[in-house]
Amino acid sequence: MRLTNVTAVVVLLTATACSSLHADDLEGAMRGDDAAEAREASTGGGACAPCTECTAPDRCIENDRTGERFCAVACDGDRCAPGFVCSAVARAERLCVPATGTCREAAGAGSSSPAASGQTAPQSGDTGGPTGANGEPFCANRRIVGLAATPAAAGAAAEEMRAYGADAVNHLRAQTGLPPLVRDACLDRIAQAATDAFASDGRAHGYFLANCMNASRAFGDACECGWGQENQGGAGGTNVSWKDATHRPLCSMMGEPEGKGHRKNIQSREWTRIGVGVAMRGGMLVWSHEFGR
Repeated sequence: MRLTNVTAVVVLLTATACSSLHADDLEGAMRGDDAAEAREASTGGGACAPCTECTAPDRCIENDRTGERFCAVACDGDRCAPGFVCSAVARAERLCVPATGTCREAAGAGSSSPAASGQTAPQSGDTGGPTGANGEPFCANRRIVGLAATPAAAGAAAEEMRAYGADAVNHLRAQTGLPPLVRDACLDRIAQAATDAFASDGRAHGYFLANCMNASRAFGDACECGWGQENQGGAGGTNVSWKDATHRPLCSMMGEPEGKGHRKNIQSREWTRIGVGVAMRGGMLVWSHEFGR
């Protein structure tokens, strides 16, 4: 998503740093680019109001995938109306954005919505979406087709969650005829540091941008352990297990265009190794997948 006002543009990072954060079904995390020029001024309005009605301190958000534009309002602490989640943006500003990523499925304060009620909303990666080399869909009903669907044990150890995340990525690669990525201890360490940072400050890819995707590290070509790319995701909500928190973001990622963004990282032949980190953030399981050569 892109946030527009007179001073900043906020974008969903794709090719250089990828995220898919779900609070039930939040698609995408946002960060600020203070150097970017604004495309239009906000004049104000309320959550999900048309951008032409935005009034300060509200901001105009644009969904990069769909082109949908709507207002987002400031968070009340970390709280938002039902159907919305609080997301960190430019200069640590936090705004309430639709939990589904679209105002077509969000509800105003006090009303029910898929995110608020625990119901499911249509997602990229549902049946009928992109398919693997065998013609089978990658996902159905926001679950990766063919990946072990045993119930998620409550209180599972972090390592079990990490291993499951790596298995999920390799299952998706296998569906495309690609070799598996090998778990790497060095990348695991990086992934856990990146996830802990994300869980702490809510800034997607903050650790990655500071330690790899910058000029001093040749923008991913000269990072430690052969590290070169990152996907981040997570999920939370009523009856959402830690396995759901693995499946749902990955299914949304595989719903992206082939060769773009998160999906490109999962399916690239450039990567041979993977590191996985997991952490809890406000009742949500969040994770990082670090890709290495």
